[in-house]
Amino acid sequence: MTKPNIVIGLSTRGKDIHHKLLNFLITQYVRTDIDVVLAVSECNVSAMVTVEKLWKTVKDVKFDYLLFVDSDTVPASNTIDVLIATGKDVVVAPIWYYDVYMKELHLNVHYVDDTQRLYMPKSHGVERIGASSLGTTLITRKVYDTFVEAGEHPVMWSKLIDKDYEFRHNDNIFFAKLRALGIEAYVNWDAIGVEHYTAVGLSTESLTNFLKNAGFIND
Repeated sequence: MTKPNIVIGLSTRGKDIHHKLLNFLITQYVRTDIDVVLAVSECNVSAMVTVEKLWKTVKDVKFDYLLFVDSDTVPASNTIDVLIATGKDVVVAPIWYYDVYMKELHLNVHYVDDTQRLYMPKSHGVERIGASSLGTTLITRKVYDTFVEAGEHPVMWSKLIDKDYEFRHNDNIFFAKLRALGIEAYVNWDAIGVEHYTAVGLSTESLTNFLKNAGFIND
């Protein structure tokens, strides 16, 4: 059986690489059942520029899959395998985020045509989604080539999508372009264990918001 070629694309602002990410990279690099190439893109000004630079870097690299990884997230040791096993062209792992303004914890995925945040993960399974962060997202080479053939950048706005997206976050632009190109995206709820090392404001308010949003307590 031919070993899959995987590019782990690491996006960083330069000073936010978590030390535990090194353990993940080493465990993947020494595996004998996959071939891994690490591509690193750094820009301390714009996340959009970082992703665009990464996209350009891997253009001439032979790969079957590209795994986007934010430098403050640490995938589990089996994340690559669990995402590939879905057989989907675009699949993300669920990641917890914290909104410093709303003081709430939430997950990184949105369902199709639904702007509501998710506050509790499903127990298991694969579901179609409308959007997500790129924090730990796997795409196939076919998806990459589809963008290239269409003359599209991954996270820069173009007339392919609504003008409403022109000033939206780069993740929103990417998933809007997927939809415009006829590519479906999925979340694998079984891809558990991705750690997100970001500041979380622990307070009575933030914990109460989490319990309410998750349905554990009523208003």
